[in-house]
Amino acid sequence: MEKRKILTRIGNAMKQLEEEITKILNKRKIEYIENHKLIPSAVLIPMFKDRDAYSLLFTKRPRTMKRHAGQISFPGGVYEKNDRDAQTTAIRETCEELGLNQKNIKILGRLDDLSIRTGYLVTPFVGLIYPLNNMNVNKNEIEEIITIPITDLMNTSPRIKIRESIHPTYYYDYQNHVIWGATARILKNFLEILKMDMV
Repeated sequence: MEKRKILTRIGNAMKQLEEEITKILNKRKIEYIENHKLIPSAVLIPMFKDRDAYSLLFTKRPRTMKRHAGQISFPGGVYEKNDRDAQTTAIRETCEELGLNQKNIKILGRLDDLSIRTGYLVTPFVGLIYPLNNMNVNKNEIEEIITIPITDLMNTSPRIKIRESIHPTYYYDYQNHVIWGATARILKNFLEILKMDMV
């Protein structure tokens, strides 16, 4: 009975965190970018329950790919004409890459648009995915799945490099992995929003 009570308390705490993140994301003013010269795309920041905590899921691209070879990123891709909106794009691409059914993705909210120097307009969404054992990863697009506890990321300060760009380049180091580029910018935005509202 005591074990059941502990599991119930953990489950309630995790549900409260999901609700809190949803509330945080939906109450803030989103920064939109209107630029028809940019190629619209969307990504999902996938959260999942890992025992008594939450983690984020990242994908590592195969080194054989023509674009972003070997880079760590969030699942996502370019908007297609059959997509209803950017959220549909993020869900569709995540399902294609991770082999998930869309019913196994719960969108919690969205972040600010960002433009990247390769000419894309990226709209990031935060979503809960479950269960992980139902994934059937597309090996043509993903070489490795990387999972990192949110608490570890929140306690990590990124390295910063200033290049000939309007944006500094951020680098998150975790074990033998380095998250950088647009993914690091999206991650930094997400973590700063959580830190600001959860302190």
